[in-house]
Amino acid sequence: MQAFEFSVRAKSIQIPTWMLLLLFLVYALPGNIGHAPWRGEDVLNIQVSYDILKNAQWLTPKLAGLSYIDRGPLSYWFGALTGMSLSWILPVHDAIRFSSVLALGLQLLFLRSCARNLYGQDAGTATLLLMLGTLGLLVHAHEMQPLLILTTCMAANLY
Repeated sequence: MQAFEFSVRAKSIQIPTWMLLLLFLVYALPGNIGHAPWRGEDVLNIQVSYDILKNAQWLTPKLAGLSYIDRGPLSYWFGALTGMSLSWILPVHDAIRFSSVLALGLQLLFLRSCARNLYGQDAGTATLLLMLGTLGLLVHAHEMQPLLILTTCMAANLY
């Protein structure tokens, strides 16, 4: 009896880098720029970053005058830096929320590079597209969220 071999070679699709960048911008910018802060976590995290900008308390972020140590200060520092550098062109809350766009972009860059190193060129693009298509990321990528910085650091560690 003869064994049958069945192999299917997946046909790879080459997507130019400029098109992936355009897809990322269309995904990330509309939800992060141009609207008032949302209720809950978005307002709270923007306020902590704004307090760093206003009072220059970089070591101990504060919320309503009290030290806010529920999460590490890295995301608030990142938000304060983008708020400081972009507040001349955007409203302050949008400039602070822009840190989420940068964190998501860095996260996708690290994951794409990691997948390319481990599995080849085609895997990098597939990883980027899978991350952009993740429904759990859809809402949280469009608000000021400290967990985006955490996942960016995890992606950098994987890389």
